Amino acid sequence: MVMQVHDKLTLNLRKASVAAPTVRLITEEKGITVTHYYNGEHVNRDLYEDEEQIASVIVTKDNFGVHVKGLVGPRHRIEPLPVAERSEDGLVPHAIHEIEFEDMVDSTLRHTKIDKGPVTVERQLYWPVQPQVPPDPVYVEIFVVSDQSH
Repeated sequence: MVMQVHDKLTLNLRKASVAAPTVRLITEEKGITVTHYYNGEHVNRDLYEDEEQIASVIVTKDNFGVHVKGLVGPRHRIEPLPVAERSEDGLVPHAIHEIEFEDMVDSTLRHTKIDKGPVTVERQLYWPVQPQVPPDPVYVEIFVVSDQSH
């Protein structure tokens, strides 16, 4: 399926798959963590991707027209405008939003300096010892997708 998003962006979409029977989506709504579960087969039915443009969208069609929602590149997302009127040719209007990235979101940290040898520093007994405050706990949640039982 070929979809022209705007004059400068055309997507060559092909069917995609989430490769899971259930999709778990964790969001935050009004400061509360909310978990949503979606049937993977239902998501797969309308899921398309364009690897070259780094796009992944859900395309649905109803009596009002075609609705597209998802990522249309590494920095933009698209969604239908439900309150806007359709255009003269019957197309559903959509909004494209820029995705705001925080610093370091796609950065790789590397140690590039090569030390010539171990660095040792004598303790300075003349300075008062400062109490150490432990850092706040960090909770890591990991999802693993595997094609076989373990």
